[in-house]
Amino acid sequence: MLYIAASQAVRSLRQVKADIVISLAGLVVGLTASLLMALLIRDQMAYDTFLPDHAQLYLVDSILAPVDEDQDAGPLVRWRTPPDLAATLVAEAPEVDAAARLLDDARKIRRGNAAFREFVTWVDPSFADIMHLPAVEGDLKESLADPGAVALTQTMARKLFGPESPLGKRIELDERTTLRVRAVLKDLPFRSHMREVMILASSASPYSPFSAPQSRVNGPRTDGGDSDPAAARTTGDVYTYVRLRDGADPAAAQATLDGLAARHWGAGHAGGQSPQLVPMTGLQLHAGLNPDRLNRMYMIGGIALLTLLIPCINFINMATARATRRAVEVGVRKMGGARRRDLVTQFMLETLILVGIAMVIALSLTELAIPPVNRFLDARLSLDAASPEVGAIVAGLGAGVTLLAGFYPALVLAAHRPVAILKGSGPGTAAPVVDRTARVRQILMMGQFMLLVMLLVGASVTYRQQQLLTRDRVSYDTADILILDANCPESIRVGLQHIDGVKGVGCTGMESLERSRPLVTATLNDGHAVRLNRVAADPGFLPVFHLPALAGQLPDPKRPSTVRHKVVINETAARALGNDLPEDAIGQTLHLPGVDGDVQVAAVVPDFPMGSLQDKIAPTFFVSDPGGYELMYVKLAPGDRARTLAAIDALWRRVGELTPSDRYFFDDHLNSLTSLIRHETQMITLFSLINLGMACAGIYGLSAVTAERRTKEIGVRKVYGASLADILRLLLWQFAKPVLLASALAWLPAYLFLHRWLAGFAYHVDIGPWTFVGPTALALAIAAATVAGQTILVARARPVLALRYE
Repeated sequence: MLYIAASQAVRSLRQVKADIVISLAGLVVGLTASLLMALLIRDQMAYDTFLPDHAQLYLVDSILAPVDEDQDAGPLVRWRTPPDLAATLVAEAPEVDAAARLLDDARKIRRGNAAFREFVTWVDPSFADIMHLPAVEGDLKESLADPGAVALTQTMARKLFGPESPLGKRIELDERTTLRVRAVLKDLPFRSHMREVMILASSASPYSPFSAPQSRVNGPRTDGGDSDPAAARTTGDVYTYVRLRDGADPAAAQATLDGLAARHWGAGHAGGQSPQLVPMTGLQLHAGLNPDRLNRMYMIGGIALLTLLIPCINFINMATARATRRAVEVGVRKMGGARRRDLVTQFMLETLILVGIAMVIALSLTELAIPPVNRFLDARLSLDAASPEVGAIVAGLGAGVTLLAGFYPALVLAAHRPVAILKGSGPGTAAPVVDRTARVRQILMMGQFMLLVMLLVGASVTYRQQQLLTRDRVSYDTADILILDANCPESIRVGLQHIDGVKGVGCTGMESLERSRPLVTATLNDGHAVRLNRVAADPGFLPVFHLPALAGQLPDPKRPSTVRHKVVINETAARALGNDLPEDAIGQTLHLPGVDGDVQVAAVVPDFPMGSLQDKIAPTFFVSDPGGYELMYVKLAPGDRARTLAAIDALWRRVGELTPSDRYFFDDHLNSLTSLIRHETQMITLFSLINLGMACAGIYGLSAVTAERRTKEIGVRKVYGASLADILRLLLWQFAKPVLLASALAWLPAYLFLHRWLAGFAYHVDIGPWTFVGPTALALAIAAATVAGQTILVARARPVLALRYE
């Protein structure tokens, strides 16, 4: 019986070639998009699952409450926690088996004549009890227990030692000491939040940030004096990892953590910190720590779902629209003894065969699309045919689409009554069935264009928002600024100033490029506390961007006395300190933790974004701290850029300093800040065009069936004097009504979604009436043009042929 039904299904499919091509093409596109989305979800869910006992591993993040109600700021989620949290957890939290701190900083690494500037990851010895990282040579636990040892990944070992074994050999650190290699670790997989870790060293080393004086951990010096390069930059500048005991309840561990936070770190009070356990496998999509990535996943998932729904709607519409063509077939089969269940099985098999063909093509397209998608999304998607997960994805999508697209048309087709059909009055007698499906088709077409208009509106808004961030937000001079990844040695800084083609040099910390900057609680003379972002910057940093002083005078780099105990703040910081005008902030005294003596505000500069273009500009102060400089900003003169860069490299070699490990232009950094929204805009635009094409194909097929079924009506109207324009207007209005109604229904959900999306930007475009009118007019015009082409062909036929049709 199943073989007979399958044979009937194949023969039936071969008789409706045009409809099948439209339906098949749509299903291929929808299944390809859904396969890529499912593989992306699988990729993101696999992060850090390579670690043994990963279900027991957690990172502790920190939720900071606002300092006072005057600052318009909600709780801030940070990856880092107070430095003493790990020891407190081990001593007072019974659910915690082990805890370890982690902090990385850039250091000079030398091996023989080869010198590099690399990030060293400093961890407590207990880190080896939490992260069981596989070693190729040596042992990580023994390496971390030795303050004079270091562990390298395979990639770093090859970089420093080539093909020879590095075990037992030494590397030079900061030209001050040597560390012996006691372990070589396997390279961490791409699906690890720690994949950039290359060098692991013990926090017990006298050269680690944790061995710096406590005042350094709480905050670097701001008096112009030298700071220890090993010092941590700010309170809470530490990652804390924990392993829970076997069988420990994470909820109970969090409750214990809340109690400790209330006693030790002022949780629940202004300025307090509330630590929170985050599963290691959940870091990649954590709403507080990785909001951009999570929002992108939601957006990609929504677009993939829409791209699958539209071809399914097309399939249902086309299948039900051609139902009367198969009425005689249904009547004959029912008279031959076929039950309704048998017919439903046949029609579902037709859908299954079509979906199977579409799935095969979609799998091939997915394989071709994976490399560019990986580059686009910075992912590692793979279509492993032998993987049970991939098999489940393919089977689930195939079954779901078959049911979604085929079940309702199968019921409609199997519902024809054989007696009425075989008496020759099929279309007339079957009118109730046809009328019901016509109404359903109209509703589905409305839903299709609702989704389409929402995509078009989204594409319009994301494009305008991208333009706002890339053009309007950056109002300061960013041209020809070179960033050198170096800690600002004096010989290099002075030498750069004497190179033709160099107009200015400034030094700053890595926080100048980071979205989340170190926070310092500044106290005014009246006891008022204000949380400010801190950026280490020498007096030459702000002039590189041609930023003027709105009030006061910028410190003179040629006069060191003007730098001591002086800070520069931005406009937002001036307001946060209680000043209405920038001039009122000049001379204001601030007390900063870890600083001997108070500092005074010397100047106020305009607000300008650097680490993020979408966030609200935070209150920030710029302070001289030679020990905290990690980057050099070099303003180049327009002209022969290649010659200037060659002169900079020659200077580096001449003074014997290390070659910068990285060098790039500030404009490239700004482009990276807008890469996410650019990708979102490109993605929405691409899928809007794809869905627009599928919607047009669907409405074209539907209009062809409709025009064919109304051929006799059109002939009669032409006999009674109807013109081509009259008939065209009649049929266009039939399709325009659901499109207009669908567009109106799409406006509210589109507005709510875009309003929520734009809320993630401190500065965003407005959603005005034209935001919706334009895409609606576009969808209507394209639908009308699609329908008009088919309608004109039928309407131009001679009436005698039309009346002879039936």
